[in-house]
Amino acid sequence: MIVYISVFLGGILSFFSPCILPVIPLYIGYLSGGNLENKKNIIINTIFFTLGISFSFVILSFGFSTIGILLQEYREIISKISGVLIILFGLFQLGFLKISSLERERKLFIEFKKMNPFIALLLGFTFSFAWTPCIGPTLSSILITITSLEEVANGYILMGTYTLGFILPFILTGIFSTYLLKFFRNNMKVIKYTTKIMGVLLILLGILTFTGKLNEIIGYLV
Repeated sequence: MIVYISVFLGGILSFFSPCILPVIPLYIGYLSGGNLENKKNIIINTIFFTLGISFSFVILSFGFSTIGILLQEYREIISKISGVLIILFGLFQLGFLKISSLERERKLFIEFKKMNPFIALLLGFTFSFAWTPCIGPTLSSILITITSLEEVANGYILMGTYTLGFILPFILTGIFSTYLLKFFRNNMKVIKYTTKIMGVLLILLGILTFTGKLNEIIGYLV
């Protein structure tokens, strides 16, 4: 259970990362279509926005699950390599390592004259690939972990747990936009803590993956 709780918490912490939380007002502004008073539209568009994000994560998990199947005979080696990479990502989040490719922020700002659920869906799918510097270490760690799991279904459950943790704050922000946007603006300093917590969780996940204990724990839970 601790694995799923950690992954779910990792999803929530990804929302509170340095290049996502500060621009949440911008995203809500997009999804509102310029009318923050229309709560119904904001909620509907936010839900479709998160569906777009979820769809991109499903595609990624399918791809890495396929890689895991193709390289099944090398699973033990993959677990060792995966564990080391995840630990390195954790050290990066804690500030002990510098990885330039993950430090370059990819922003995508587009002006929309009209917002509807379909555009919100495409927006979520597209923007999910622009957050590499912030969610890259965590998302990459989940995907790498998926390739080392013995059961494909467990990989989907793991990704589903992370995705749920990531999109839940978006949905809550859409529902309680007025209150939460004000709260986020006044509490941006929380970012420096969430990044550190995420780093610790990744190191824990990396150790479990490297030692092979992750498969044992997930297999026992399932």
